[in-house]
Amino acid sequence: MRGRVDIYVGFIERSLRMLGPEGKVGFICADRWMRNQYGSTLRELIGKRYAVEHVWTMHDVDAFQEQVSAYPAITVLANRCASAAAALVKAVNDKSFTNFVDIGVTAHRLPHWFDGAQLLQDMKVRIHPVLEPGGHYPHHNIYYVVSDTWDMEVLGGLLLSRIAQAFIEAYCVRMRGGTLRFQAQYLKRIRVPEPATLDQSTRDALRRAFRRRDVDAATRAAATAYDIDLRDYDVALDDFTAD
Repeated sequence: MRGRVDIYVGFIERSLRMLGPEGKVGFICADRWMRNQYGSTLRELIGKRYAVEHVWTMHDVDAFQEQVSAYPAITVLANRCASAAAALVKAVNDKSFTNFVDIGVTAHRLPHWFDGAQLLQDMKVRIHPVLEPGGHYPHHNIYYVVSDTWDMEVLGGLLLSRIAQAFIEAYCVRMRGGTLRFQAQYLKRIRVPEPATLDQSTRDALRRAFRRRDVDAATRAAATAYDIDLRDYDVALDDFTAD
């Protein structure tokens, strides 16, 4: 149990330590421990001593009698590192094994599951817009923006800038480690100019900066788009020099 942990983590750990040889335990509870920092120690324990046999994610299913926003999942953990099926045991002992398919069993060899201390990040210190041209479904920790009027790379350049960052910092409370929660309520506070007011050179500069992930260039171009002088605001550039 660590940090702002949910109490079910302690129940999972205690249940695992009570398992007999080849025993299994299943939970219907939130799957946040697989992603959040407070679950890192539990992930490390499972990765070293136990096996994840099943994970059935049910975020869009009413898993309980009452509707709750709990990101539920059915997770089955076992006190062993391989399946009971003899064929699968033989397969995983083969160094060339990569995939195994049989009746009711599908297995793949992965380089690793979790390395223990890793946190799958859902907060960041800096704003981090990316372009998804289509074909992928956004993860629930990601907010996405669509538009009929914006060139999305030009908008991406504005959002990449430290000016957009300043909007978030003005409203958002910093979390531990200086990270920011880029939630919708704060993202909606970012004000952008009308697309038609941007000249072609500014559009091109924002687009190039976004493609290159160049925050300084994006900030300079955004300053032109907002018609502000960066020297009048607390918006620092790593290599800013006054003309």
